[in-house]
Amino acid sequence: DDNDTITLEPLGNMKPIKDLVVDFTPFWDKVNKVKPYLEPKEAPPEKERHQSPKEFLLIDDASTCIMCGACYSDCNTLEVDDNFLGPAALAKAQRFVGDSRDSQTLERVKALSEPGGIWDCTHCGECSERCPKPARPFERIKEIMTVALEQGVHNNTGARHALSFFNSVKRSGNLNENRIPVESMGIFNIPGLLSLLPIGIRMFLKGKVPPVIHHSIEEVDDVKRIFKELDQ
Repeated sequence: DDNDTITLEPLGNMKPIKDLVVDFTPFWDKVNKVKPYLEPKEAPPEKERHQSPKEFLLIDDASTCIMCGACYSDCNTLEVDDNFLGPAALAKAQRFVGDSRDSQTLERVKALSEPGGIWDCTHCGECSERCPKPARPFERIKEIMTVALEQGVHNNTGARHALSFFNSVKRSGNLNENRIPVESMGIFNIPGLLSLLPIGIRMFLKGKVPPVIHHSIEEVDDVKRIFKELDQ
């Protein structure tokens, strides 16, 4: 019976060395790249640095990561982009981005917003599906994204796309598919905008271009009310 067959394979996205043994070197290099250590706000105290239970809850899940590599193995982005930091490293990064005792939050999210960082995640959620602990890397990545936006780190395609998406729904209850690519790339990013032309031409030839005039949904007032309540 095929259902009784158990298949053992090496972890994915890592170079096999022998049998089930893989080379974890790139994995650890990426973990080290996110500076997985506390950079405190002040000199060491006589005793431990205090943190409230509420503050610890912000990093509790990330702290459960056992560095098994299961999330890294099944990451779809890593299959096509070796430059991506990967879910394990980013989950570890959130452990310190969210730490109330750390002094480098802004610097951390700036670095994590660079190419290969948080905004290169495809949001497939495979990492959280494979995670054997409560670490759930995808959720940790989303938390870093939120902090980056709150810290005003918007000068990158990923952040601009998220903000454009948000504002489009807030304004009309609908996605303005003509506006989002332009705002995501950056209105004054001429080379970037020109790079969109081939895609636009192919869409035009295939009859896939969105309507030029963007319309709001009928229930747009309800959408605006929801956003207003969330802002309060």
